[in-house]
Amino acid sequence: HTFARNFFSHQRLPLEMRALKFKDIWETLPDALSRSNVTLTSAQSLWEGMELLSETNQEKLSVIDTDKQSFKEITIQTIQSVYLDKKRNR
Repeated sequence: HTFARNFFSHQRLPLEMRALKFKDIWETLPDALSRSNVTLTSAQSLWEGMELLSETNQEKLSVIDTDKQSFKEITIQTIQSVYLDKKRNR
């Protein structure tokens, strides 16, 4: 039991951020004022967004909702803020 509890406590953030998709928080994201060269889809996870922001050293990225053809803008700060709000409101 201790191993499982420790494992999940250390893995909680990545697991929760992998489960949460941009489409789940779409309305809380700011509209994109301009589009970045690197674009994610709304079906991708917050974790993927964090990884891509880190890997590309971009300050912000665009996320597209292909159904609505609308774009939102994300930053590391936006992802963190939205994640914490979502977690508080459960």
